[in-house]
Amino acid sequence: MDFADIARRAAAAREFTHTINAAQFTLRLPTRHEATVALLRASGGGDFAAAAMVEFRRALLAAGIVGWGGIVVGDIVPGGGDESLPWAAAAVPLLLDNRPDYADALGEVYMARMAERTSATEAAEKN
Repeated sequence: MDFADIARRAAAAREFTHTINAAQFTLRLPTRHEATVALLRASGGGDFAAAAMVEFRRALLAAGIVGWGGIVVGDIVPGGGDESLPWAAAAVPLLLDNRPDYADALGEVYMARMAERTSATEAAEKN
């Protein structure tokens, strides 16, 4: 499976064209993640710490997803069909961008497990 093609299709699904007089423009809507980071950077003079935290959490989650099952091309490309999509590191950010419900649910459980592990490690170090 060509993930570069899937990435192009996913990006194209967020694109539209608009014509002004004789000029035609192609625009691409941001993913929810891109919009959130941009909002945090722009709000109140730029909340770069909050934006960095959003990006940090996404990077941790993307690196932490090391396998999956039951994911189909349609999870990444709207209308992409139900062809099974094997896990690949390059596909993880596409999935997180196009399935924010998965990103939110996985992000919550991943951060909670990280906190539990940190607490357990710190408790073990004290003993």
